[in-house]
Amino acid sequence: MSIVLGMRSDRWRQKRVIGGGLALLTLGYLLYLPIAWRLALPGLLTTAPLLPLALVYLDKSQVDDNVAYRFLFLVAHLFWGLMILIWPAYGGTQWGARYLLPVYPLLLLLAVQVFMTYQKRLPSDWQKLWWATAVIPLVLAFLLQITSIHQLYGVERSQLATRQAIKNLPAQLILTNNPFLPVLMAGIDTDEKWFMYVSDTADLETLILRMADHNVDRFALVTVEGMPLVVPEQVEAIRLQQVGTLTYELQP
Repeated sequence: MSIVLGMRSDRWRQKRVIGGGLALLTLGYLLYLPIAWRLALPGLLTTAPLLPLALVYLDKSQVDDNVAYRFLFLVAHLFWGLMILIWPAYGGTQWGARYLLPVYPLLLLLAVQVFMTYQKRLPSDWQKLWWATAVIPLVLAFLLQITSIHQLYGVERSQLATRQAIKNLPAQLILTNNPFLPVLMAGIDTDEKWFMYVSDTADLETLILRMADHNVDRFALVTVEGMPLVVPEQVEAIRLQQVGTLTYELQP
């Protein structure tokens, strides 16, 4: 916030204020990067190093098309403010702060506008510091992207074993209470495995009766960790027997 305060207030517009804010910002992200390499934290501060520049408001004397700028400034900050306040949902490891995604281009436009405006107005002895205030956050943003790619690579590697295990199951029909499992199994031929969603044991019993009606006598059940489903021993006249890992047979 010292960067925002230093640029908006003539009293606080001092090199030590801006430089101090830049140093703290850089230190914070450098300390965070090793954490982000292993586990990304959700939120705007952890994903947008250029946010301080985007928060600096330009008045009528500083920008030509002030109406368009004010509209952009209002929409961008109102969006992320309300999103974090009303719906602070985390998109997951693969997506990060995906619900904030629409605001990132707007924040970048605001940051570029602020940089260009002050770059023309600041005296020559400020130029190195001002350029550093823009370039260093850009470099930090690039490094954050590298940590994201590393995490996606790790997630993909961890899913390879699961994908292979499901591919090796001796059943064509896979029942699951994980709605995302079919998407995560990309690469498995749809003619080789069929996926169906079951939310509870009642759904499972209904599907067992329909499987019997369509001469499907074997299925595998893959559940979410910590959310097991109980496979009944018998549904009406149909008995179920476990014949392998996660695999069951229908017996009349």
